[in-house]
Amino acid sequence: MTPEELPPGAPDFRAVDNALLQGLRERGLNPTPHGDKGWETGLTGLRLERGETMAVALGDTGRVFGHVEVLASLDHPTYGTHLVQDLVSLDGETGDAVLAECIRVYLSLTFDPIRALFDAALFAAPARQLVSVVDPGEATLWNVYTEWLEVRGPGQSLLIECIGERSMLGLVGGTLIQYVAEPKLHWFKLYGESYGPKRQFGCLFDGREEKSGAREMEAALNLPVDAGIWSYRGFAILVPHGTPDPAVAEDLRAQLGPAPARSWWPFGGQKRRVIWQSI
Repeated sequence: MTPEELPPGAPDFRAVDNALLQGLRERGLNPTPHGDKGWETGLTGLRLERGETMAVALGDTGRVFGHVEVLASLDHPTYGTHLVQDLVSLDGETGDAVLAECIRVYLSLTFDPIRALFDAALFAAPARQLVSVVDPGEATLWNVYTEWLEVRGPGQSLLIECIGERSMLGLVGGTLIQYVAEPKLHWFKLYGESYGPKRQFGCLFDGREEKSGAREMEAALNLPVDAGIWSYRGFAILVPHGTPDPAVAEDLRAQLGPAPARSWWPFGGQKRRVIWQSI
């Protein structure tokens, strides 16, 4: 069905492509079409494709719920080939406006961290770094791009107060341990929403749902039931970037302490212990 054939009031999915093109150009990029739903971003090795897209009326509320899925194909000379899928869901007054806002949120929260891997200036300025130590094993320095949470809803002030100075990494620190044990590109997404007593938390690492991360967030954000309506969403990329300062690594290794006497797996090999620290 072409846009001209859409029934009255139906969303025009061209709003998605237009918002995507505008956002990429505002970032100084020169996107070009790739197939029916894809775009070369203008950065060698980074391509975007629109996935599932929908907008539906929310009963008789006069508002519209919509979501846009975007698939980012990465072919990086250092960090390899990856497919990063993300889905942004929002509600608003019109279908076109909701879909366009989904793209704007995607570009600022998800695309910009991915883009940093392909832009030398952005790569040189990570949001933060962290150090991980594996015993037995090596110490790794990690770059993190970016690490802020987008918060919405009338109850957001209490949520922001509860989050305080904690970083995204800090909200899921226990779950992160198993991933920094493997020095390769990782990406993670966090989200949560509250409609009064009904709450939902989600955590994905490398596209896999991590229920342990969701439980960590729920425990950390122990807001009262009457905290109102709020939602948050965040995305970050972690990549290994050399070795850390030896003094920092040794301090972390000391915090691990000596290996316990019975540290061997029954299937052979020694059980690895991991610790990480933001610097």
